[in-house]
Amino acid sequence: MRFFRLEIKRILSSLRTKIIFSIILLLSVLMAYSPIRKEEVSYQDSHGKLVELTGREALQYKKKIQRPSNKELTSAKLKKALTIFQDFQRKYPETRKGENITKNVAELQQKKISPIVPLLSIIEMFINIPKQPNSDFGDYSYDGLTLMKPQDMDSFYTFYSQQLRQQISQRYKSAPKIQKKAMKMNAKIKKPFQLYAGYTNAAFDSFSEFIFLLVVLCLIIAVPTFSHEYETGTDAILRCTKKGRSFFVFTKISALFFLFFLVSVFSLGLHLLILNVLFGFDCCKTSIQLVSSFSVNPTVLLNSTVGGTQIILAIGGMLTLFATISLTLFFSARFKNSLTVLVISLAACFFPTLGRTLFDGQVNWLICLFPSAGVGSGNSLYRQLMDLNFLRLGSTGFFSPYVILLAAVLAIPIFLFLTVRSYNKHQAN
Repeated sequence: MRFFRLEIKRILSSLRTKIIFSIILLLSVLMAYSPIRKEEVSYQDSHGKLVELTGREALQYKKKIQRPSNKELTSAKLKKALTIFQDFQRKYPETRKGENITKNVAELQQKKISPIVPLLSIIEMFINIPKQPNSDFGDYSYDGLTLMKPQDMDSFYTFYSQQLRQQISQRYKSAPKIQKKAMKMNAKIKKPFQLYAGYTNAAFDSFSEFIFLLVVLCLIIAVPTFSHEYETGTDAILRCTKKGRSFFVFTKISALFFLFFLVSVFSLGLHLLILNVLFGFDCCKTSIQLVSSFSVNPTVLLNSTVGGTQIILAIGGMLTLFATISLTLFFSARFKNSLTVLVISLAACFFPTLGRTLFDGQVNWLICLFPSAGVGSGNSLYRQLMDLNFLRLGSTGFFSPYVILLAAVLAIPIFLFLTVRSYNKHQAN
């Protein structure tokens, strides 16, 4: 235990470590605020004056005015919203084109239509009707919605499953077993969906990007763990001591993992706490299928809410972090030059992102089995969960997020074993 404490003290005494940990905490806060800065809304007040809101003010205004759309997304609620919209359009046909709208009609539109905008967006986007909004917010004049029948909403969830079946059949025409797996996963999704207006894809993207930066920054700290001591010659002295062999390696790895665990839990928790305070904790109850700007995404097979998905991404991010660090430690124990270890480790970390570009955006086994497969631009675990990505193996297939998480779990002990083995080999030279 004494050696463990001394190793932690040694790591924390490094100026590089202090700077990087400070950057991680700073990014945790700043990146949590970035999604809300993109929020904006404009509307006319009671005096006919155009009011423009941005940031948290815009989000709070949207959440307040759209509160009637919250809670269960039932067929009856969708039917009622469509009826209200159609009745309003018939009574005030000028709102279709957005021309010659009087002040009274504009106020009535703000009162009647704005609260049900999320519901109308779900109907419109899910049925694939071209959207033609006449303003930034609250004026949804969809010609397509006027042609629909409110009773069609009774079959909303049936149509949802049909849309999934259609998409999975098109993507995996020659793989009936994959189609069957996807439909089984869809059957387990809790319905009716829960909707609490506010949370967007931007928040999840920000969280995924922060996890990626967390992995890269921790990787930089781990690079010189063994290679630096090879360079300076201190390793030759340390291994001559009573506990300078395998015990020494295990102590260094344990101390490093312990610090990374504390930093990752604190920084990820802080990031999510800020996001949920800004967007509202009620948004955590929203079904993950409804996050995409109020549209319904039938390609999401995850049976979870926003809050549940946050936890999955946090755990997946930590597994990816430790898997990537394990690979970096193997390189550090294998090579004598720290710069070589840094270059190879960064290349391995960025490989899934670069590999997906090389393979025309397609997900394959090589990409998903890499330790850093769960992070990266366009290749994050969140993006994998939001799409129908199955990895084929013969006539069947496996859901790519499951493969990524399992590969990360297996990579940790494998590369740690190789680290110890490489260190012992270096010892014999």
